[in-house]
Amino acid sequence: MPEQIIYMCKDCGNYFRSTDSNLVYVEGLKCINCGQSIRKKEEDQGKKCDKCGGQIKDCLMPICTKCKSSNVKVGGSISSFG
Repeated sequence: MPEQIIYMCKDCGNYFRSTDSNLVYVEGLKCINCGQSIRKKEEDQGKKCDKCGGQIKDCLMPICTKCKSSNVKVGGSISSFG
């Protein structure tokens, strides 16, 4: 079994795992400097991060399983040993 990543929604406080069956990812953009992530929009291509001015790159972002927000952070990980 692969390592499980635990996410926390910054909007509703929900914790969820990367292995949850109802987890959905969306295309997004993330700053390579500070990690700030935003949902992807065509007009965001080539922009700098609003938070730190760093470079923005494509990524896949998890969506909260409770409130459907993409405002989530990595809360930790659980390694499985078998």
